Amino acid sequence: MLPQLYKDRTYPGIEQIDIGKTTKDFIIHSLTMWATTICKSLSERNILVPYLTFTAGPASANLFKVAQDGALLFQRIVLKTIGVTDTSLFSHLEEENKSSQFFKKAFVQFLKKITLLCVGTFILVILCTRYTTHIIQNIDLIKIFIIAIAGYAFEIILSPYERVLETKREYKLIWLCKTPYLMSMLTTFIFFAPGRFSLAFFFFIVQITRFSEALLIAHVTTKKYQLSSPADFFSKRKKN
Repeated sequence: MLPQLYKDRTYPGIEQIDIGKTTKDFIIHSLTMWATTICKSLSERNILVPYLTFTAGPASANLFKVAQDGALLFQRIVLKTIGVTDTSLFSHLEEENKSSQFFKKAFVQFLKKITLLCVGTFILVILCTRYTTHIIQNIDLIKIFIIAIAGYAFEIILSPYERVLETKREYKLIWLCKTPYLMSMLTTFIFFAPGRFSLAFFFFIVQITRFSEALLIAHVTTKKYQLSSPADFFSKRKKN
């Protein structure tokens, strides 16, 4: 459908489109995004539930799935509240050829809103969990749920940094940041199996690995493009 789409002149722009080059860029970008999605799935339920079923038994896998499904509800509420994907926002800014300062200002505004939304929702969920413990007596379930909620909150806050690298097509940097994550997940599956440790501790290690990857990407992106961080945002609020 690409050749037909390129004939549509309703989208603003006066430059002649190189269909061959654009198609090649599209394929490379899509393959990279598919590969990174598969890498991320190593620490998500589609892989973890079968892995836990094999190593710890169906009961533990079921417990994990219930806790993580509850945490996914929080993630979806936050993402739906944001309303717009950061990838679309940054891509439009890139196509509009705005200045780097304009891009940085837009990034800061997006980061502020997503940080405040995640922190506020996380606090609300933790307060609700205090009362839930009177109904749910399984401590491991509560622990996994809280760990998952915290992990999703931090990941959502740091996710715009990875979207910036994707928008800028910094594929080498993305894979450089994901290499320690892949090695850590392999190590976790081999040495931190639930049979040796508790289910909650195993999931804690998985979430720390995911957070470390997101933190590394945020650090690299901040240094390369001189972007603000959530810590900068809160420090400015204190000074004001």
